[in-house]
Amino acid sequence: MRLQQAIRAAGLRQAAQAADERAAVTARELAVLRLLSGDLSEREIGRELFVSFNTVHSHVKSLYRKLDASSRAEAVARARERGLL
Repeated sequence: MRLQQAIRAAGLRQAAQAADERAAVTARELAVLRLLSGDLSEREIGRELFVSFNTVHSHVKSLYRKLDASSRAEAVARARERGLL
């Protein structure tokens, strides 16, 4: 019984962690993430959102960290897995 309880508790922790990750992505990061899923460069995303390239790049780095990704494609894939896109 204890093993089953531990497994359930771990599952609940994972669900809570996933919810926290979704909550941790800001609205602006989400806007950048949506545009990352297309063909625009970071510079073009900046123009689209009326922010500098450096701001977009900061959001992208933050998204990579939050999504545990090391590339644009991986970030988009993980965002889709987590229901962010």
